[in-house]
Amino acid sequence: MKRPLFVLFCLLAVLLNSCENESEDFVLRELDKSLVGSWKKEYITKDFHNQITCYSEYFIFGDGHSGENKIYKFDQLDHTTFFSYYTENNRLFLRFDDNKDKIFKWDYSIQDDSLYINGFRKFVRE
Repeated sequence: MKRPLFVLFCLLAVLLNSCENESEDFVLRELDKSLVGSWKKEYITKDFHNQITCYSEYFIFGDGHSGENKIYKFDQLDHTTFFSYYTENNRLFLRFDDNKDKIFKWDYSIQDDSLYINGFRKFVRE
């Protein structure tokens, strides 16, 4: 009876340790310093009733592999999400705090004061 409990305890310890290492690995990765700062995108949506809504979306990339994504509806803050990130060969890896199971992988490029994500989402440096 002691042997199965010991095996279960060892498996649990390995799983917990691997989760901790995943977070540490995320922070130890490469970081493109030109990405650090605040980037803004503005867009307008129209619903089925022809009601127009203006949005401003900000990606704020911090110097320490963390940042926040803020979305304003008109001038009111609608949503804030924090994330961890790193870069590798013009690829941006994001893990949002409200969805830690998924890592988003986006291609990006910076041209002048514009950040392009996946070739078409344009953000302007603030």
